[in-house]
Amino acid sequence: MTEQKQAIDPATIDLASKEQMKQWRDQCLENWSFQSHSVPSWLKRRAPEFFRLCHGQTLHGLMQRWLPRLVELESQLVGSTPRLALDQTAATAESDVINPDFLQEHLWGIKPWRKGPWQYNDIHVKSEWNSSIKYKRLQDYGPSFKNKTVLDIGCGNGYYGFRMLGDGAKYVLGVDPAPLFWTQFMSFKHFAKDAAIDMLPIAGEPLETMQLQFDVVLSMGVLYHRRSPLDHIRLLKNCLRKGGEVLLETLVIDDHDQAFLMPDKYYAGMANVWGLPSVGLLK
Repeated sequence: MTEQKQAIDPATIDLASKEQMKQWRDQCLENWSFQSHSVPSWLKRRAPEFFRLCHGQTLHGLMQRWLPRLVELESQLVGSTPRLALDQTAATAESDVINPDFLQEHLWGIKPWRKGPWQYNDIHVKSEWNSSIKYKRLQDYGPSFKNKTVLDIGCGNGYYGFRMLGDGAKYVLGVDPAPLFWTQFMSFKHFAKDAAIDMLPIAGEPLETMQLQFDVVLSMGVLYHRRSPLDHIRLLKNCLRKGGEVLLETLVIDDHDQAFLMPDKYYAGMANVWGLPSVGLLK
């Protein structure tokens, strides 16, 4: 018999207690994930496995500052129906009930914003990377997302996932272990509670043995960060349904031979680039 967890009232949380904050984060994950009617049944059945992976993550120090703001954001939006626009350059959410000073302070407190841009009411969040440029290339040359289930490995803060919903995706799941990115994702998700998108703060590797069946699997800007690129490609394949599509975007050597570049220490000033395959080797 499964032990029932007692729900945590955010008003009673000791903000100095890491354990209580971790419990609240885990409760948020379970309350907000896999709730959409668009979640495939085969995926919803695996929810307990995903939650076990998430609960095993340690609590990032800054989460003790970020989580209470997410709680406050949720409380201000209770009973309201925010307006969304996901089919334009800036993923946009609007609400007439949110306190503008609180919203600006919250968004400022969870920077840097790597991917975007975003728009919250009249607050424009300009990201470090203009991700709309890459997304336009996906629209022009990538697979159609219409009525598809999509897995985005290394999704960052979920910008691409929300844009995919704007292009008609049936359901999107993003995974990325960075706590900041999950906090940014949840900040927008609070305006889009019923949107068919979830994000879990975990790495992609544990998904390989779960027998997932997504229509489209994305890996953008991830492969060259992996010490074992072949294992990563195998992961993408194993998360795909038969006949599905993988979209792999990575740094490459413009060569059709079977070449592979392994930098001694840095590549283009980046210390976490482990290898660059040639186009021929990838094929």
